[in-house]
Amino acid sequence: MPLLTLHDVCKEYTGSRIVLKGVNLDVGAKDFVVIRGRSGIGKSTLLRIMGLLDAPTSGEVLVDGRETGKMKDPELSRIRLMTFGFVFQQFNLIPSLTNVENVELPMQLAGLGADERRSRALALLQSFGVEALAKRFPGEISGGEQQRVTVARALANKPQLVLADEPTASLDDANSDAVLGLFKKVSEENEVAVVLTTTSISDKFQSTRELSISDGALLPV
Repeated sequence: MPLLTLHDVCKEYTGSRIVLKGVNLDVGAKDFVVIRGRSGIGKSTLLRIMGLLDAPTSGEVLVDGRETGKMKDPELSRIRLMTFGFVFQQFNLIPSLTNVENVELPMQLAGLGADERRSRALALLQSFGVEALAKRFPGEISGGEQQRVTVARALANKPQLVLADEPTASLDDANSDAVLGLFKKVSEENEVAVVLTTTSISDKFQSTRELSISDGALLPV
């Protein structure tokens, strides 16, 4: 059974602007799916629907075979917290929390104790080479370092699937290359599925599938 299934998913906004139409996708355990497309084409919308942050206008989103369309907010929130890890374009780190506290936050929401949270957060930061920055604040570190902290936070609750929305968009070439390596590490060492979007036509990923969005449809590259 796929971890995540989209069946005939459509998304239409006010004014009859159709962003997605008839999208079908299965994501299995350990898959690495790259979705390419220009800015504004619907990649972020698709990722939000996949991560249950937004609802499709029509169609079905299934997680572990369970249709999510009629689930209540508490159940959806629990799935988002424990099944998915999110890596956003703008990092979305909380500036008033230290880097280690940012990584701890999803674990705190999941009810883990303070000692376990701190131990796991430091181990994740160490695995991505930023443990020395644990007690600093996001605004005190570089964009590439912030992205590493963001990836560590995405793995905090040991998710089955990491959704990464253009994770290299705000980075220079050197940091972009480093972050691409991070996602290979995430996929292989943590044994989680990854769905990653990018506007780049040149970035190379260790992917199992590459897709593109064109005129609202999801197509193989």
